[in-house]
Amino acid sequence: TVQEAAARLMQERSNRLGTMATLQQQISATRAQLAQLQNLPTAQRADTGTAEDVGNKYSGRENPMEDAVDIVYNTDATKQVLGSTLMLEIDGMGGMGKGAEAAEFIKNRVPQIYFSEIPMPASGTLDIEARLKEALQRVNEEIREQGISPGGAVADVTVIAQEGDKQYAYVAHIGDTETWLVRGGVAYLLTKDQSIVGELLSMGAISVREAGRHPQANVVQGALSGRDDINVETHAFEVREGDILISVSDGVIDPLRYQDQIFHNIDFAQAKPGGFFVEAVGTGKTAAQIASDIVSGARVHADKTEKEKNA
Repeated sequence: TVQEAAARLMQERSNRLGTMATLQQQISATRAQLAQLQNLPTAQRADTGTAEDVGNKYSGRENPMEDAVDIVYNTDATKQVLGSTLMLEIDGMGGMGKGAEAAEFIKNRVPQIYFSEIPMPASGTLDIEARLKEALQRVNEEIREQGISPGGAVADVTVIAQEGDKQYAYVAHIGDTETWLVRGGVAYLLTKDQSIVGELLSMGAISVREAGRHPQANVVQGALSGRDDINVETHAFEVREGDILISVSDGVIDPLRYQDQIFHNIDFAQAKPGGFFVEAVGTGKTAAQIASDIVSGARVHADKTEKEKNA
């Protein structure tokens, strides 16, 4: 029934999960069915999937998961220029539930600010990157004003927008969450890790494996924590058929670095093919399958890393 379909969709959107994979596919029959059931616009959408694993480090806490993730579909036919899909990967910091509070706040407020509270621009003047940056800056100010969490949270926010006959992805980033693009058998890192280790990697001072084993691997230099000097980075590119976007928290990245499973591909001209994300994507998988394989594969490397550190 219409009610049951709507309930299932709302339940999927309410999940708070620890890593997110998005597969850029379009199935017109599914799109038409969704539009009929929910009276949603028929703009192209991304096939999306999520998965989580709390891991071992905080499994003893009452609320071990401090990540939040959401996939928000733009249902306003008058605002489709802002994008059809907004995806959030947020990693709370501060511990003892404070990080979870910040992550949940950001998850709820960013879509509201982006789609509804920032005034619509005059025709032909829309800048999605600037709009995303403003949304994150506003939520950062609200975190300070409301005293939500001293640690705040790091985040990647992605908007998929249709522009004529082309589709574009816009990514806003702060902290050490990461967004990757898998294209043609190569995984490209789109965001810059705003941490000490990220800086060393960018300079070529250390290898990926050394980054995973660095004593300051978890020292983050950027976060939505209410400070004035935040640095929100944005990226935009045209989405090609078969492209896959993957956003993950450091809980996935750290063991993959430690076990030397990913390449630090930031130069499209000199990127190395293969690696963990390319293998996880495989062929013919849904977004949900990709997300599940990423999390389960990362858990294997995390367990191996923990055994090596405790040996």
